[in-house]
Amino acid sequence: MKYRIIAVPFILTLLMSGIVSCGTKEGKQETVEEAGVQQEEAVYTENSIYDDEVPQDKAVFTEVEQEDADGYRFEVIRHNSFAFTDLCKLFSPGGRMLLIASGCQECGSLEGFWFDYDSEGRVKNVCSTVICYDLEFLNEKGEKAVKQARQWLNESKSAKPEVRYEIVRDTTGNVVRAGNVCVPNGFKGRFYVKEWGPFWVSDLSGGVLAFFVVLENEETADRSYVNYLYANNHLVAELAHWNGTFIKARTYNRYGAMVQQYDDRDVDIHSMTYYDFNEETKWYADK
Repeated sequence: MKYRIIAVPFILTLLMSGIVSCGTKEGKQETVEEAGVQQEEAVYTENSIYDDEVPQDKAVFTEVEQEDADGYRFEVIRHNSFAFTDLCKLFSPGGRMLLIASGCQECGSLEGFWFDYDSEGRVKNVCSTVICYDLEFLNEKGEKAVKQARQWLNESKSAKPEVRYEIVRDTTGNVVRAGNVCVPNGFKGRFYVKEWGPFWVSDLSGGVLAFFVVLENEETADRSYVNYLYANNHLVAELAHWNGTFIKARTYNRYGAMVQQYDDRDVDIHSMTYYDFNEETKWYADK
């Protein structure tokens, strides 16, 4: 297999406006119980592959699952459209996610994240994989595909990652820092990996995975509060709530300038922040 180290695309996080970064649609809860496995953190939203952007006919997807004699499991999901996006995941014998990566047709490669866990089964680091250019193994059958996926994981672990998101916790296990984003008092930090942007439907900009960190405001007694979203250490959205219901969002570009305000409660904020993050700064003057 051919590899090259490269930075993983942007990462998403929620954070409060005015909170200083100290340096880095929700799905499943952060912690889940698995039979025979210690308390684990689910860092990927398993039910997010069939979204509103693609036909709800699962026939457009090909899903293949392989397992080796050691019990390692390798899953490949392909969207059989012009985009030909691939998403692959490697799991340990106990069901722990070890690696997740993706890529669209024009990329001609796969990249993503591998996960480092502590002794209690909690995520300690989320690191970028080395880029994989040899995609033939995705079509392999049985143990051969799993063997090459495990080799890719080992190659990634041996290399110095271009991106590493360290998860720091307090003595009670609460996240106090995810990557370079600090969790301030009055907020709860939560992180996850999810598809970002036109994941399944674009052969040029599809197949992008992002690391999200959510800072959720716990001081909601007045019923009005704001949560915050960061991407790759950049503030990308402020999410306003009223009485527990999301009502509007402001998005920001890579330079920290506001881009748009969305009053539609059904807006796909993960999708819109992908586009707005790359918008150029526009300056406005009162007339």
